[in-house]
Amino acid sequence: MNLNRLRLATASVRGRILFGFALITLVVLVTVVAGVAQLVQVRAASAQIAPNSLQTERLQAFALAISAFEGDLDRYFVIGGREYRENVQADLEQMVTVANVLQESATDQTRLAAAELATEAASFQAEGLAILAADVAGRPTTEINLQIIELYRHLDAIKGLQQELTDQTLAQLQDTAATQQSIIAQVLTQFSILGAAAFLIGAFAGVFVTRILAPIGTLTEVALDISGGNLERVAPVQSSDELGTLAHSFNSMTSQLRDSIGSLEQRVQERTEALTISAEVGRRLVTILDIDELVSAVVQQVRDAFDYYHVHIYLLDETSNRLAMASGTGEAGQQMLEKGHQIEVGMGLVGRAAANNAPVLVPDVTQDRQWLPNPLLPDTRAEAAVPIAVGNRVLGVLDVQQNITGGLTEESIELLQTIANQVAIALQNARLFAELQEAQEETAIFKFGIDQSSNIVFLTEVDGTIRYVNPAFERIYGYSAEEAIGQTPRILKSGVIPAGEYKTFWETLLAGQIVAGEIINKGKDGRLIPIEGSNNPIVTPDGKLVGFLAWHTDITQRKRADAALAKQAQDLQTLVEVSTAIATILDQKQLLQAVADLSKGRFGLYHSHIYLVDDSGANLVLAAGAGEVGRQMVADNHLIPLGMTESLVARAARQKAGVVANDTRVESGFLVNPLLPDTRAEMAVPILVGEQLLGVLDLQANSANHFTEQDMQIQTTLAAQTAIALQNARYFTQAEQAVSRLNSLTRRLTREGWTQFLQSPERLAYGYDRQQVAPLVAGTQQGIAAEATLLQSLQVQGEDIGALSLTEPQKLTAEAREIVAAVAARLGDHLE
Repeated sequence: MNLNRLRLATASVRGRILFGFALITLVVLVTVVAGVAQLVQVRAASAQIAPNSLQTERLQAFALAISAFEGDLDRYFVIGGREYRENVQADLEQMVTVANVLQESATDQTRLAAAELATEAASFQAEGLAILAADVAGRPTTEINLQIIELYRHLDAIKGLQQELTDQTLAQLQDTAATQQSIIAQVLTQFSILGAAAFLIGAFAGVFVTRILAPIGTLTEVALDISGGNLERVAPVQSSDELGTLAHSFNSMTSQLRDSIGSLEQRVQERTEALTISAEVGRRLVTILDIDELVSAVVQQVRDAFDYYHVHIYLLDETSNRLAMASGTGEAGQQMLEKGHQIEVGMGLVGRAAANNAPVLVPDVTQDRQWLPNPLLPDTRAEAAVPIAVGNRVLGVLDVQQNITGGLTEESIELLQTIANQVAIALQNARLFAELQEAQEETAIFKFGIDQSSNIVFLTEVDGTIRYVNPAFERIYGYSAEEAIGQTPRILKSGVIPAGEYKTFWETLLAGQIVAGEIINKGKDGRLIPIEGSNNPIVTPDGKLVGFLAWHTDITQRKRADAALAKQAQDLQTLVEVSTAIATILDQKQLLQAVADLSKGRFGLYHSHIYLVDDSGANLVLAAGAGEVGRQMVADNHLIPLGMTESLVARAARQKAGVVANDTRVESGFLVNPLLPDTRAEMAVPILVGEQLLGVLDLQANSANHFTEQDMQIQTTLAAQTAIALQNARYFTQAEQAVSRLNSLTRRLTREGWTQFLQSPERLAYGYDRQQVAPLVAGTQQGIAAEATLLQSLQVQGEDIGALSLTEPQKLTAEAREIVAAVAARLGDHLE
């Protein structure tokens, strides 16, 4: 009976135990089913993250396409050329392709924005292709440049749509992540509820069952702990029966849930960090335009963000086809940089990435035969090399190394490729900025040189519209830049040049030829400005005429110098002519009158006259004057006291030096002459022989500032030569007077001597036979003279001393008579 009771009790207990086990099993099954359902939801939410992540990457690709397009469009806009035009066309096609892919892969929430972006991209492509089709020459014209500017505005609108789509995608990604967190929270909540239910059911089973079902209680406690968020809790497995199996299954489920949630959280965190770092790198790269600073910032930020062992960047030298290290982290990077570390394209991971324009991943470097170890980086266990490229053009390589085997994965490659793409765009922008800055510096230096030039420089369009003038243009022509720009060179037209020459000028320029030479232009104030210029057509490499560059030199001073030299030459020639003329005049009065007339006429003066010092030495007497006024003043016995202070003539005589009054209206020492009312300038030059003052040469002009230092030198020379000629004339007069007195004395003495000879009783006569040329017997004078048919007297000093007679059978001709007279004169000289 006891045995039966025991059996009954045992059966009852067993029944209760079975009931408890069944109830607990039901609770566990419900919990497992609910957990699995929630895990399915978690996985579904995770599946929603992938499209959004892919959409994010495609948006980054679209941003890269826009950046590439902007770079090529900038070069095409600034430089021109068919190569850049083809690049712009390819960029447009890439933008449309990526936009269509974005539309196809868009979710319900982003489909409308993606469709709008694709439509706008297609419209933008059509607009861009129309502009490129209009540019036949390969270099944008002014009209095309204006269309390109409108294209930039359209591009800004597309950027706005891209940003809107990006914001929606990121928002959806954040919503999905939030949904995951919510589902995880629901799973934990349901576990908590189910754990609590299990606890209540276990309590309801009874105290004695509790002891038997202690493992279930422990399992329930573990479930409650897990429902509270402690996924590290493990249910103890105390037996190998059903409860042990259940505990083991529960632990396995908890481990899977923990791994799933941990993996999901890690993936979300990694993706979020990747997006954050990528965005941060992009923001920083936009602000860095120096290449050295750029690569240094990239390697340091990537290393710090992902705790890599080493990061460095190589840049491709297209000339040598080698990759030169541009920046690296740590002491090793600094040493490699100082040594000028380089890698040949195709060698090692870095060289392979550059050669193939594709990433290279080696999770375990010990298993890669082509891996090149670096003694400065001994702990490298994994390495990834990602090309930095814009399209098919490789700019460099981003190389990352990790000190853990397997520390770099395909996900790492995706992240690094995104960063490398941003670096490529930033490098391209930095290089373009450097080129632009260099071009701007060269342009600034060139413009500075032009601005500092003393020569006139201005630039016009093909139709002649002025687009630029330098300060020399403003200074010389008088037009400000604001006044000149927009005008044509007609504002400089002087009216001196015939219209036909202007026509030839422009025809030559439009034909692409240089027009150089001298021309007379007119300034803003009406001044005529002689210039020597070179007018040059501006022709592009493809032969298109786009404008003209003019380079003018103001030659006013040179022309004045030429005129001064010409005047000096003319004055010297005039001086020679006047000197030659007066050198032959030995009469003082004629000499002085000739000097006055010639100096006035040849030098183009208003008046000229000459004063001589009288015998007293106290007065200057007018001896000669040009024209009727001068003769009238001479007739009036015009004189100037040597001590008169108001007279330039007297001052020049006293100082024995030239005196000039170039404006008689303000000259205090000018003596007004009513017969010369138009005198505006006067020059008085002393006529000196050594220190002896003979007189003053006075010259007057009817224009102010007429006389120069050169004139003073010329007239001083003329005065000196006049002094010599005057002295010679005086000496000649004195010599003539002496000769006249001597001749008179000689004639008197000769007459007395020959008179005595002729009065002698025997006067000799000599006769010659004309035919036999032999002397005849001397006879008397009377006999010879009686037979003569021609009798020519012989004279010495004007006195008759004999006669030459000829006896001819016929009458002599006039020519024969002249010959006889000449012979008689020669005979008289010989007799003397």
